Amino acid sequence: MRRDKNYNRRFALICLLMMSGLVLLLSACSTTSAIPDGEQLYIGMEPTIYRNYQSNKHFTATQEELDLVLATPPNAALLGSPSHRSPFPVGLWIWNAFTPDTTKFSRWLVRTFGSTPVLMSNTTPDLRVTVGQNLLRKRGYFNGKISYEKLIQKNPKKGKLQYTVDMGHLWTIDSLRYTNFPATADSLIIKNQDKALLHKGDAFDVATLEQERKRITDLFRDNGYYYYQNNYASYLADTTNVHGVANVRLQMVDSISSNALKPWYIGKVTINLQRQFMEQLHNKQSFRDVTVNYNGKRTPLRLRTIANDLKVWPGSLYNNELVERSQQQLNGSGLFSATNFTFTPRDSTDSCNVLDMTVDCTFDKRYDFYIEAYAKGKTSGLFGPEGNIGLIKRNTFRGGEKLDLRAHGSYEWSYNNDDNGQDKLGVTNYNYGLEGSLQIPRLINPFVLPPRKKWERIQKKIAEAEARGIEY
Repeated sequence: MRRDKNYNRRFALICLLMMSGLVLLLSACSTTSAIPDGEQLYIGMEPTIYRNYQSNKHFTATQEELDLVLATPPNAALLGSPSHRSPFPVGLWIWNAFTPDTTKFSRWLVRTFGSTPVLMSNTTPDLRVTVGQNLLRKRGYFNGKISYEKLIQKNPKKGKLQYTVDMGHLWTIDSLRYTNFPATADSLIIKNQDKALLHKGDAFDVATLEQERKRITDLFRDNGYYYYQNNYASYLADTTNVHGVANVRLQMVDSISSNALKPWYIGKVTINLQRQFMEQLHNKQSFRDVTVNYNGKRTPLRLRTIANDLKVWPGSLYNNELVERSQQQLNGSGLFSATNFTFTPRDSTDSCNVLDMTVDCTFDKRYDFYIEAYAKGKTSGLFGPEGNIGLIKRNTFRGGEKLDLRAHGSYEWSYNNDDNGQDKLGVTNYNYGLEGSLQIPRLINPFVLPPRKKWERIQKKIAEAEARGIEY
């Protein structure tokens, strides 16, 4: 026993000495011996110097973006840092030690474990300065300037970079007006003015300006303006009145189609329930302005189930948010592999403001069969295989239900030692069973009226009002 302990100690000491010697040998390797003449090894950046700025959230966000633009990681960078390097750049050592050698082993070693040095000529500081200054202008620092300096080290073949950023004055928004919009659209903008993303005194930030334009686009498309697009309005900025501030106008462009200037309403709704893409449907079922096309003796899906997911119905104002939500709910039901919404004008006249909606629903495969097999062990010493076989049927009762039937079984055994010390079969155990589950994709509440029933009641009241000659 003592000999074994002494042997283990000697072996550990020898390994420690060998590792220490290897580290010392690698530390003695040069990182610039194979660098070509006239080139310098880039070893990182000094912290960027920021001048002439006011510390606020906007400056902090701009600084973070600018640091990413200017960052150039050196060899053996720690966690991708442009300023901190590992003290053991093994890949760079191997590249410098074996690059001059042209043997196959050396080339393989360099290709597998070496790291190509990052040279000062490859850091492209001029390009980064240009990109950084463009970023400053987009963030409202119109007078911002960036410069850099190459820092020579004790070893003339090594160099660092340091950037200096003069932020300059931050231009802000003095006023924001919405011009050249139709009267109904202008009223809609004024009504939702409290949700504006730009206010007096905010930074003249291109990203925020684009977000505000996108908000106006979403506002219009959620209130009937189906044909309105984001590029139908552009910004005009006046910076000549007062230095450092801008008077901004979001103005609708000229020569826009008349369809984009008026709200649209939903007309007839056609729902195509198809097993395959582009399948020809021969049967249909109609309910007022809603038509369901299908194949077979009866609809593969009850209209009630579709009505619970659709948020847009005949007579309602077009709402892009509700259309997207409807499509998400149909896709999330697990019944369809693809859904598509199409809107078509009722006619080509200038006075038309009705869109007929077509919903194409392609069913997913109806059955899923699965087999599971695995082994398990217990602390009691029992172990053995276990397996499951199951069948899933979607849309079981034409209401979006999912039926899952599963059969499972397992067998377990253990081994014990007899009087002679040999293993023998001990306790055995097995079990089997059947399981079933039914998922219903709706909450049955007798006190809440389903959306379909609500829509039917509204349509009934509208019809009664029209019969009496009054407007509902």
